[in-house]
Amino acid sequence: MGTNTPWPNHLSAVIAFGIIGLSATVLAALLFVFVVLPKIQVSYQIMQQQEEIFGESAEPKNAPQTNVDIQKVQDIESLKRSAGLLEDAFQYDKLIESAEQIMKLATTDEDRAIAHYFYASAYAGKKEYALAKDYANKALELNPKYANAYNVLSMVAAAEFENELSISYAQKALEIDPNNSWSYNLLGIDYNYKGWTAMSIEAFEEAVRLSPNTSHYKDNLRRAKGQNQGVMNQ
Repeated sequence: MGTNTPWPNHLSAVIAFGIIGLSATVLAALLFVFVVLPKIQVSYQIMQQQEEIFGESAEPKNAPQTNVDIQKVQDIESLKRSAGLLEDAFQYDKLIESAEQIMKLATTDEDRAIAHYFYASAYAGKKEYALAKDYANKALELNPKYANAYNVLSMVAAAEFENELSISYAQKALEIDPNNSWSYNLLGIDYNYKGWTAMSIEAFEEAVRLSPNTSHYKDNLRRAKGQNQGVMNQ
């Protein structure tokens, strides 16, 4: 056979490479099932929750009359109340109009901070996150104790998958306002993303306790409990 490698050695090499290839395939499959897939599933859940928070399809509730010319309203307190209703009704373009008018009428840093907050909330809802962060930070410059401005930053950080940053902003909001249901809901989403199901349920439960009529808080709690039950049944 001269210098040719004996046939059994060829077979051994083929078998060895086959075993290595199979092991690599099995390892890749295990990594996908136990590491990648859970993150994809949780990321999808987060995106679904963000769509509910920001969703354009949500039915407006208790929205002010849209035929009112906001630019002509001169009562700043009425404007702030209307802006809050527009925010709850996901009417972000009208909310920007309200923020503009509040800014025109503002005579104190507190009112200017409120205007910047409504800008931030509207742009977050429109998924224009850079503007949302800019306005939220301006609101905090004017009023460092503005808990909901931190909530906007937390919400945007979660939407951009900056989980640790989102947690820190929500916790900062709770330092300022320990009864802020929105902050607890955001923490519930963040903890869910990290796979901390028990902590997620506790946070959602607190959000629901503080704001029992907010439907998406209750939906988030129900989902978290369903996920926990699914894990326990495995």
